[in-house]
Amino acid sequence: MAQLVRLARRERLSYDEFAYVCQQARKKLKLEKPRRERRLPQFLTAEELKAK
Repeated sequence: MAQLVRLARRERLSYDEFAYVCQQARKKLKLEKPRRERRLPQFLTAEELKAK
């Protein structure tokens, strides 16, 4: 990781360029980002609605 950061700083990569490099590195190493957990919204019960 430190080498990657040093290289990005030396080459003066923009954020988009650095993101692209990271994306390509993930592809080459066959790494996957963990999926974001989707939560269902919590609805108030009828009693809770009446109380407010």
